[in-house]
Amino acid sequence: MLETTVIKKTLLAAAVTSAVAFSSVGHAATSWSTDFESYTTGDVEDFVIGNIVNGGAGWFAGAGAPGDYNNGYSAIVDEGGAAQGSKQLSVFSDYNPWSPFSAAGTEIQAFVYRDVGLVDISDVGTTLTFSFDAKLGNLAAPSQADAFIKVLDSIGGTYNEFVNVSFDSDAGLTTDWSTQSVSFLVDASLVGQLIQIGFTNTATDYGSSAVIYDNLNVGEVSAVPVPAAAWLFGSALMGLMGISRRRKS
Repeated sequence: MLETTVIKKTLLAAAVTSAVAFSSVGHAATSWSTDFESYTTGDVEDFVIGNIVNGGAGWFAGAGAPGDYNNGYSAIVDEGGAAQGSKQLSVFSDYNPWSPFSAAGTEIQAFVYRDVGLVDISDVGTTLTFSFDAKLGNLAAPSQADAFIKVLDSIGGTYNEFVNVSFDSDAGLTTDWSTQSVSFLVDASLVGQLIQIGFTNTATDYGSSAVIYDNLNVGEVSAVPVPAAAWLFGSALMGLMGISRRRKS
């Protein structure tokens, strides 16, 4: 069960809203990715769906996601470009506000999320990033949507949030595909705790709320990515400088 209160830790958390370059993460337990191409509608077990009514009146966990449009949470769609292929994840909140939450204006916040591993000791001091391709579906105000990466207290069993960094999808996206990301700096207090990524959509009275995601990645990122060509150029330049010094001497 997710808690709604964020427990603040002494770490740096920053939202990054541009494409990022991944460094080698072969040693890290937290490297994970999916492009949804192997997914089939209604038969996916590695994402979980659920919802919260009116900001905390109830938590209702569902079966695996994505599913078909009848479950009110998510669906596999074909809204991609060359970089997205034929399958993407559409997340939306279109649940019928049932009794006793059937009054007009009832807000349903849908969650589609996945646990992606534990913080490893090799992650300490690195920046972990959740990157993704995204674009607006039919989302319209007052509906809201977010993508997030969290670290949850799995060791203590409370599942309180040590880290919760989110990207504001309803404000930060357009109907064109773009690559976005959210990141945080790992400190030693997080080792062994659970990393979770996912998406939320909040709507009322069947409001339009869909956002489409693809090419999800979780891993370490280079602080200052340097192309291989730059390294080669720098090595060659240092070699020429060495030759020049020897000739002068």
